Amino acid sequence: MTDFKRARNPEAKEVRKHSILEAATTLYQENPVALPTTSQISKKCNISKGALYLYFKTKEEIFLSIVETYQLEWLDIFSLDDIDSTQEKIEPAQLQASLDKACSYASQHPIFMHLASMSSNTIEPNIDTKILLTHKNTIGNKISKLAQSTSEKLPMLTSAQIASLIIRSYSTLLGLWQVSGPIEHVNKVLKTSDLHIFTPDFEATSREMLKQIWMDEINNSKQEKGGLLGRLFSNNSKWSN
Repeated sequence: MTDFKRARNPEAKEVRKHSILEAATTLYQENPVALPTTSQISKKCNISKGALYLYFKTKEEIFLSIVETYQLEWLDIFSLDDIDSTQEKIEPAQLQASLDKACSYASQHPIFMHLASMSSNTIEPNIDTKILLTHKNTIGNKISKLAQSTSEKLPMLTSAQIASLIIRSYSTLLGLWQVSGPIEHVNKVLKTSDLHIFTPDFEATSREMLKQIWMDEINNSKQEKGGLLGRLFSNNSKWSN
């Protein structure tokens, strides 16, 4: 194996790190039954294991970094960047579109859902405490900032409520993904027995579930049930694809 020269500057180091993450992602997509080993990953990106360990100490650390990238991108959906800074309140269609995008993102990035589902019992238990704490703080701080900025334009909810809604939305997507997309062996059994009830359509069901979660929270906030609530969650409201 021909090893790359050691990365000496920040740009070269970032390129090396990206190549490791890209190799790990490709290998996992080729065989999503188990995480690839560090040996397989180093071979895929044509570097030595020693060079790989300069960036990541374990395969789980590599995949935690991949999960974090997806998590941050998913959270960005709730930043509502397309909203005019002079706009005082979020319009019903804008909040609706954000929830739709959150569901679509999960559906369009199955590796995100697969790895996130493995995170708590396979990836995180094998992560150094300091690295895991840094990861949790990164995600937690991101959610807190988003909740604060969103609450300013969604006044019927506090930042704490919005942070909780984001976490609940994420947890709902993970749970539904595991039910709607079982492993190959289980999926074959369900298809053979025509038991489609156990594999609901992920995106359609997730949109309805997130809609209900946010509707309930707004309703329970004891604000007026007209205005935003009535328009956003009325039976006649059509959710965009």
